[in-house]
Amino acid sequence: MIQVVDHTGKAAQLTAVGIAFRNGEASIPENGNKPPRAVVGTGSSVSLAPGEALNDAVSIENQFNLTEPGTYSIQLERVDPATKLVVKSNVVTLSVAK
Repeated sequence: MIQVVDHTGKAAQLTAVGIAFRNGEASIPENGNKPPRAVVGTGSSVSLAPGEALNDAVSIENQFNLTEPGTYSIQLERVDPATKLVVKSNVVTLSVAK
């Protein structure tokens, strides 16, 4: 789960891809005669010892409408499969200029 909020705490608007991810859909219908685009995630799992860190990358530009200038806070959440606890990333701040 990716959380993106503006400086007031309002959630950023989801795109069609973002909505599909939230709904657990595997594809998004395209306009016209184009075949649907696949919406995929790695679904991978990595075990870390206490104190270890992992760097990962997630693309958000196709999931959120970030066309309005301003400051956005981004945080990712995942469920730890071993403990079933929600694990949250550090918050990253993004500034969008005109």
